[in-house]
Amino acid sequence: MNRALLALPALSFLLLAAHELRTGQALTTAGWFVLALIILNVRRSWVRHVGITALALGLLIWTQATIELVRFRIFAEQPFTRLLVIMGAVIGLKVVSIGLLLSRPMQAWFAGKASPPKCKQE
Repeated sequence: MNRALLALPALSFLLLAAHELRTGQALTTAGWFVLALIILNVRRSWVRHVGITALALGLLIWTQATIELVRFRIFAEQPFTRLLVIMGAVIGLKVVSIGLLLSRPMQAWFAGKASPPKCKQE
């Protein structure tokens, strides 16, 4: 179950990678992609802390991008409601991902204390 919860933070990192790819930042794109792989595959306590910090930085990046895009839409007299809904959903995903990484089950998972669920034997 814990490993399935890591899909949301990994998705958050992949969305950050896509955002950086759109801006042409290949090295930063690779960095976000590597963080997605690390969060899924490495069970060390430092990974959780790095993930939380990186997602907080990503939250700032998406908030800044949202403000810039909405300003542009307002200046160009274009509708911006759908943009706000989409960007709000992405920002919400980041907040939920940070909350998941801060939770006790994730703390136990990255400390190596959580074991995978066992199948029932009949």
